[in-house]
Amino acid sequence: MNDRRSLLFGAGLLTRLGSIGRVAAAGSRLAARRLLGRSGEMDAQIGEILAGEFDRMKGAAMKLGQVLSYFDGILPLDAAIALRSLQLGATQLPADEVVALIEAELGKSPMQLFDAFDMAPVASASIGQVHRAQLEGRPLAVKIQYPGIAERLRNDVRHLNRLASLATFGSIADGRAITDDLGEQLLLECDYHAEAAAQTTLRSAFADTPAVRTPAVIAKRSSGRVLTTEWADGRGYYEFANHASHADKAAAAQILLQVAMRSFFEFGFANVDPHPGNYVFAGDGTVTFLDFGCVRKFSRQYVENERTVARCVLDDRREAFEAAVIASGIVADSQSFDFDMHWRTIRLQYAPYCQDEFCFTTDYLTQMMTLSGFSNRNLRRLNIRPEWIWHQRLVWGLHAVLAQMGAEGHFQSLLRDILNRPGQAISIVSTSGQQPGAVVVADTNRVTATIEHEQINPSRGHIHSSAACAG
Repeated sequence: MNDRRSLLFGAGLLTRLGSIGRVAAAGSRLAARRLLGRSGEMDAQIGEILAGEFDRMKGAAMKLGQVLSYFDGILPLDAAIALRSLQLGATQLPADEVVALIEAELGKSPMQLFDAFDMAPVASASIGQVHRAQLEGRPLAVKIQYPGIAERLRNDVRHLNRLASLATFGSIADGRAITDDLGEQLLLECDYHAEAAAQTTLRSAFADTPAVRTPAVIAKRSSGRVLTTEWADGRGYYEFANHASHADKAAAAQILLQVAMRSFFEFGFANVDPHPGNYVFAGDGTVTFLDFGCVRKFSRQYVENERTVARCVLDDRREAFEAAVIASGIVADSQSFDFDMHWRTIRLQYAPYCQDEFCFTTDYLTQMMTLSGFSNRNLRRLNIRPEWIWHQRLVWGLHAVLAQMGAEGHFQSLLRDILNRPGQAISIVSTSGQQPGAVVVADTNRVTATIEHEQINPSRGHIHSSAACAG
């Protein structure tokens, strides 16, 4: 078995250890160059080495590489640009394995299941790869999961668990509980039944928002490791960010923020993986949202506590902030906690929503990282819980996406309107164990989400795509 296939199937331990060593060496070189104040072509070359190794390793390693590619300020710019190739990936599953996996999952070959099926994937990422297909005149995206990737992720989580206790030593945070939760979420991404339900729920939740599009799931061509949806067409993130007009980017920023903030504050669930590969921008101003493997449910109590904190900041009510923060549970010891520093930190996080107009920039992200970094005396005094980590990933990730776009606009009224909306209970139902073609219903107070399972109706209109996310 060659290196590519052994990595995909979770074998090739020596090869994987070699990749880890090369990643560590490349990272050390970048760090040394930054300390010496050096930049230039060598950064791009090292970035290409990192991209190649992350792509071969897949799993959690590739997810880390994707985050590094779009979060300005962590890596030198040329290195981060080189890592952008991870949004589509390069290492692919061989065609014979594609056929075998689809046959094992759906009982027939792709040639029998679809009118047309392109064996060359259009995207390959950390957990699976995406192929174009067609059925009854309708263009589709078929995402298939790499064999053995679930076990790969379990191994990654076991390694993280070994480091978690050391990383949180002397802190109130329970490192093992955090990595256990991370592992559970990562493994959930390997359950395409759960992803299908989450995608359909969000599609239904935003059905009354014309600017938001979510491809329909085709359940009769889906399973636990194969997910078939409508195809989404439009410009990918970087093409849009580099060439769209100021007005178009401002409008797109409003849509991205609306979906993220409503998902969290109104519905209590959110896609907490807002990276550039998850968006397609159409010429009519609509944005299509892709990849719902990393959807996180938040408790209503957590959401309401965060709503109270947000209102204190937006209304500049410093006198009420301390009680709101204590009620949120983030404070381990109120006697030693520096509430003034925390006020400055959260004020900066909500800066885009505290003024009439705001422009997301790299400098803004750098300020956030500096104030939230090791110089923050509260860092080891926080009662960090898994929900808080996922919420921060949503906020920081979205702000990073908007910063690379240079998005500018009036965001204060948007968030105030969302904070004033009543919370709605919403359940994302796992479909694990269901047979292909089964109807999936999310039981909620507000939405009923049903996966299309019998008729494919071309008259509903197509969402084509020049970009697809493999998850």
